[in-house]
Amino acid sequence: MTDNRKARLAAVIKRVREISLAQIDMVPAASLELVLHPDFRPLRWHLGHIGMFEDWWILQQAAGLSPTDARLSQIYSTEYPRSELGNLPPIEEAIAFSAAVRDRVLDFLDRADLDAGDPLLRDGYIFRNVITHEYQHTETFAYQMQMVDLGLDLQDPLTESQPLPARREVRVTGGEYPLGRLRDEAHFSYDNEWPRHKVLLKDYSLDEYPVTNGEYLEFVEAGGYARRELWSRAGWAWRESANAQQPLYWREQDGSMQQKTILGSLPLPRTHPLMLVSWFEAEAYANFRGKRLPTEAEWEVAASWDPQQGRQLTYPWGDDAPTAERAQYGDPWGWTVPAGEFLNRSPLGLYDMTGNIWEWTSTPFDGYPGFEAFPYREYSQVWFDGLHRIARGGSFATQAPMLRATFRNWFYPRTRERFIGIRLARDC
Repeated sequence: MTDNRKARLAAVIKRVREISLAQIDMVPAASLELVLHPDFRPLRWHLGHIGMFEDWWILQQAAGLSPTDARLSQIYSTEYPRSELGNLPPIEEAIAFSAAVRDRVLDFLDRADLDAGDPLLRDGYIFRNVITHEYQHTETFAYQMQMVDLGLDLQDPLTESQPLPARREVRVTGGEYPLGRLRDEAHFSYDNEWPRHKVLLKDYSLDEYPVTNGEYLEFVEAGGYARRELWSRAGWAWRESANAQQPLYWREQDGSMQQKTILGSLPLPRTHPLMLVSWFEAEAYANFRGKRLPTEAEWEVAASWDPQQGRQLTYPWGDDAPTAERAQYGDPWGWTVPAGEFLNRSPLGLYDMTGNIWEWTSTPFDGYPGFEAFPYREYSQVWFDGLHRIARGGSFATQAPMLRATFRNWFYPRTRERFIGIRLARDC
């Protein structure tokens, strides 16, 4: 393997599997078999699915090879009936299957032509697609790790900071701005980020920081969950059906608020950004503060537009790759840090636009003008149903490839098991 691109791809392919297996190893064996939430399949299915996806796209579609194991490929596909999830193979079989696929993939990578005309192979696109797919599943693992008792009992509270100064709004001048990403095989992105196009925005402002736990606690203590006027009709119906009284995993104990984390149950870190709230809760909180949620276009412009250079940046700090000094990310068995911990700001002056928490926007998920599905419609197009809302920015558990400012995530408004929080906007 003399191609440096291949060496880099092979190293990342191996690294992401180390993360996946380390996460699986932390979860009690019995919990690997459970459907922990109606929106998720068992963890052992997810590990097998990673292998199935890799087998299908790299070995079968790009290389033209036969399936590694046709029976397991069927079981670990998204078409496998949920009613049969109680009859999955043991986790050891999922691990062995994924390892066998990975060996074949590395062998194919060694002889693949990354300069071929095939759009799947050109510049390693399908390998990077598979890597990103597994990275996304490591965050899904983290969501489910939050749901079980990992046996961790950390006695020290999470790091706090001094309370933030009076919240400042950052004004963004209206005008025509680029949104999305150019389709460029040399810089991996998903079809729903294409094509780059222009949007016209009016003047607006965004809060300098995301909403903190301490600020949201004020909403809870002011009876926000009982104030019907703060909730939309759909939001109130959800609140009643979910019997929501406070964010997921918040519990009052001995007169103080506790938060269950992957690390164990700890005193609520008030200066950390809020997360684990549904879109409906975010909307009600925005009404409580007399503001609103940003659109995704407003969010992306605020995160990436550099007025001095007159162009869109890859990340809020520029085009250089993420580092531990720039953001809280890539730690699926970790947690958040205080809002504003990282001094990197977007050129327009906003903190924490990348990493720490995802942030809800008001925008339903849909394709951009001129959207074309690639390499398959099931990643994006089947979710253009008007029912999902977009989240942006990435969390502490998100890996570096998804931290670009154009990356789009989407969830049902009722979703509150993900690491999603709030940043407020206002018309000017």
